[in-house]
Amino acid sequence: MLTLRITLKIQKNEFNFRKEQAERDEKLLFYQNKPCPYLDLRNYPEEIRISIQNAGTGPLLITKWNLIFLNDDVEYRNFHKLFCAKLWNEKEVKINMNTAPTHNIASNGEKELLYVKIEDVEDMQRVKSILGETTLKFSYEDVFENKFEFTKDLSFFRQINK
Repeated sequence: MLTLRITLKIQKNEFNFRKEQAERDEKLLFYQNKPCPYLDLRNYPEEIRISIQNAGTGPLLITKWNLIFLNDDVEYRNFHKLFCAKLWNEKEVKINMNTAPTHNIASNGEKELLYVKIEDVEDMQRVKSILGETTLKFSYEDVFENKFEFTKDLSFFRQINK
């Protein structure tokens, strides 16, 4: 009977140890494959660039993204929709926009969402003022299908009138 109790206690301790070890391994695996989104904003006199970078160790799976214009609280699916509603004119302007609804970004990778090159100062100020009143929001997942949200206002582009 004593041997049976000792054996049972050893098995119970070993079970608890293995359970704790499995939980530690699961946490470690989670952190080893965690994405870390970073929004890279570049604002030059004749050029604007917005890209999403993944500074994490696992892939960044963006499942949905949109833009919210603060003055009218309307959501736009991409920069093309935003600029069509707020800006479009007949002048020739070089604007590269990524309109894909989802993105997969590898560790240390990046995706460009917007590139604008405008030499006309007034047109560039209009673009910057629109961006300055906009918030970028996206939903993303890690490889374990854990869901996260990322929100960043683009007030960085707001012009200061002197």
